[in-house]
Amino acid sequence: MARPQIPKLTQKTVLGKCRRRCALCYYFDFDTSFKKGQLAHIDRNPNNNSESNLVYLCLRHHDEYDTSPSQTKKLTPEEVMDAKRDIEKSIENKVSIVFPEPQVNVQFDKTLGETKGISVEVYKLRYPIFGAFIKFILSVLQNAKVDPENLNDFRANTNDSLFLFNDEIDTFIRKVDRKAVELVYCQRKMEKPDRYDQYEWGKIVDQEADILTWFTDVFTNGRQTFYTFLKIADR
Repeated sequence: MARPQIPKLTQKTVLGKCRRRCALCYYFDFDTSFKKGQLAHIDRNPNNNSESNLVYLCLRHHDEYDTSPSQTKKLTPEEVMDAKRDIEKSIENKVSIVFPEPQVNVQFDKTLGETKGISVEVYKLRYPIFGAFIKFILSVLQNAKVDPENLNDFRANTNDSLFLFNDEIDTFIRKVDRKAVELVYCQRKMEKPDRYDQYEWGKIVDQEADILTWFTDVFTNGRQTFYTFLKIADR
């Protein structure tokens, strides 16, 4: 007999409360970065799809929770329930998101034997665009959605990217804008789950996860992309 599907409204509620942050990543490592994952049954009963019995876990922790270890003691439902409560409370209180430090790929000037750089004056002109990028990405990741006002501010504050940087940065900024719009449309669909069958709903949920993963990655990639345009020259 096939296990019952988790109701779409229940999925939406659980995902909304945790913003796709793995409860066990936060419980063990205080890691609130976005993770690809799945809804797990806390009591390990796939027929119990009540909201209180569902928790969002990254793929690694979901596998570990559902697998019986041969040596170590298995995680208890009580521990996972505590983890679920902790992550939901942290999201509600807007605890800062943890991001890994990027590994910057520095480009070297072969003639001078040192990194290229810009003047302080140019840096002051360019940095506000980078600052607007960081502020917008953090707002998306903190809330797992795009706020229209934040998107409008992002567009206004990065409008001069083509003139102050070059095509590479301008194209990068416009890609962020397009992804934001994709997320808005995707989440508008999710506001009306009754319109979709289980297969269509699953594709929409996966699309949202892919876009949010992209925003997580672009936080690090964006810092790398801006690096060579913002490094101040040695004097």
